[in-house]
Amino acid sequence: MSDAEKQKEIQKVKNFIKVRYPNAKLDTLRIRFSGKKVYQIVVEGPRGRETKIVLNDGSALTKDFLNLTFVKRALGDKAETIINTNSTLIREKQKGA
Repeated sequence: MSDAEKQKEIQKVKNFIKVRYPNAKLDTLRIRFSGKKVYQIVVEGPRGRETKIVLNDGSALTKDFLNLTFVKRALGDKAETIINTNSTLIREKQKGA
């Protein structure tokens, strides 16, 4: 796999995350291909530990990834949470107006 293809795959994973976490600060996460497992995209932790990001079938993010403290800080709120909060705020303003 060429470097351009690798960057394209990493960008796909970043876009996958951004859809679910629109406020994610992905620049703070070190997302790369694993040095240990072939063709597996991982996030590198503060101590150099690799954690797989996406399930093998590409349908969801792994629980191990989502449970990491530094990842939680970088991702922020889920899109669903943001939408629900904004919808509630809009309804309250409409009632008050």
